Amino acid sequence: MVSGRWNRVEFTTYDGLKLRGNWFESPSAVGTATSPAIIMTQGLALLKEHYLQNWAKRFQDAGFHVLIYDHRNFGDSEGYPRCEADLERQADDYSDAVSYVRGLNGVNPDKVFLWGICHAGGAAGTAAALDRRIAGVILMMPSLSGKFDYDNWPARYREKYEATRQLGRDAADNKADFVRFWPTSAADRAGQGESMLTDDVSYNWVQGASRLTDEGGSTFDNKLAVTSLHSIFRARPGAYFPEISPTPVLFLAATDDPLSTDFETQAKTYSAMGEPKEFVALNGGHLSNYFGEQFEVGLHAMLQWLQKYSR
Repeated sequence: MVSGRWNRVEFTTYDGLKLRGNWFESPSAVGTATSPAIIMTQGLALLKEHYLQNWAKRFQDAGFHVLIYDHRNFGDSEGYPRCEADLERQADDYSDAVSYVRGLNGVNPDKVFLWGICHAGGAAGTAAALDRRIAGVILMMPSLSGKFDYDNWPARYREKYEATRQLGRDAADNKADFVRFWPTSAADRAGQGESMLTDDVSYNWVQGASRLTDEGGSTFDNKLAVTSLHSIFRARPGAYFPEISPTPVLFLAATDDPLSTDFETQAKTYSAMGEPKEFVALNGGHLSNYFGEQFEVGLHAMLQWLQKYSR
């Protein structure tokens, strides 16, 4: 298998949805040999094409199989309402992905790891706390509590959430209503548009992500169904994290992270978790750790940890 090459795959969830993604096969899985595997998903309202391959290719080069896939209701995966983020179901989907990967040729079924970032990190941690088949979990700047989002997102999001609660989840008005997460215009960047994020870093990041989506042949809607807010604001994945033990954990937290939660809360959550565990402090902000020197720092820690627990 040539480095960076992948095949399009799909698997079925417990409730019958087909989730689709890319399978990076380990170059070490030759003949009857088996290799460990890593399952990865992106954060809120994002797709598998959005920079995940940067990690996946490096993991593949290190001898790991890697599955990256779109969350239900997003990208190439099935599910309705479209663009609805259901964080509880995302945790369940991780476990269904484990079932799928464990059955693939060339995979060591006892060495299947999870990797999740931001809200997907919360889902990965929840899955690892509930599913003992998982060999270990990498929590990359994970979301810990929807209360952080409720308190820090723009007031109009809280207002939409309260209106959704009044109307009921299945109301037609709610199914047709969306909020935009990432900035795509000058007005957004100036905080005068409708996007949740409003800074230049987010704008440049999502411009690159959009190009990657186009190159991958997928469609990036850059929106969240307003019904997502109920799941996001009530989620408390950090409450599950102490229950991950005795499954090994690598917890990476950025020192300046306005998207997941503050560094002090991340460190406090880590302290309450059981062994075996390792903590890595990443300099800078959430999005800066996707690239350059900080990307390499995080990747190095991940590879060392994976080699330790995949033997």
